[in-house]
Amino acid sequence: MSSDIITLHCPLTAQTRHLIGPDELARMPRHALLINCARGGVVDEAALLEALRAGASPARAWMCSQASRPGAATCCQKLIR
Repeated sequence: MSSDIITLHCPLTAQTRHLIGPDELARMPRHALLINCARGGVVDEAALLEALRAGASPARAWMCSQASRPGAATCCQKLIR
């Protein structure tokens, strides 16, 4: 079973930190959209960056980042822009 659009809506806790990591990204269809409406840290940004650079899924990603100050872009946000 697969989804074309995946949205995340959860708090950042010890259980949800890196909820989406390399294994989850590898299972997503190449055309999938990943939208993180949750807190930064729920998605493993290093794994997402690697998947995007490798041309693996998801095709596009929008996310809250772990940037410490407003307006600061993470490496993932810079790549996506």
